[in-house]
Amino acid sequence: MISLQHISLVRGDRHILDNVSMEMRPGENWVILGRNGSGKTTLLEMMMGYMFPSSGRVEVLGHVYGQCDVRDVRKSIGYISQSLLEKLSLSDPVWEVVATGAYAFLRFYQDIPEEARSRAYTLLNEMNVGHLAEQPLGTLSQGERKKVNAGAFPYG
Repeated sequence: MISLQHISLVRGDRHILDNVSMEMRPGENWVILGRNGSGKTTLLEMMMGYMFPSSGRVEVLGHVYGQCDVRDVRKSIGYISQSLLEKLSLSDPVWEVVATGAYAFLRFYQDIPEEARSRAYTLLNEMNVGHLAEQPLGTLSQGERKKVNAGAFPYG
């Protein structure tokens, strides 16, 4: 479950989010709609622990942000941000894309451990796309890319 209670974010004199509260329960599907600059991405980044509110409480999967290591929580959440997509290169091998997303490694800042590489290969094989592991992302069809993107979400 994700619970946001009275979340506000102020940057300078600008109120980006103002007293937002919501609960997302397992099995529910949500859409966050709003105009450009209305705080949609900010809200998602708070749920992921990449940004923290000026006030309010964020609880994700039973963990209260500010009282836990959010890096551990992120390993249980699938989120591919626009900024991450922009950093991916079409020349990146498929296994790297999966390892980056599924195992919460940002290869831009650290090397991907061999264990994550091995797990990425295993996951790709389980999804019947193991033959694509070494292919550059840019050579895949749209359908193949969708499978690879699905593989980039965490699993237990």
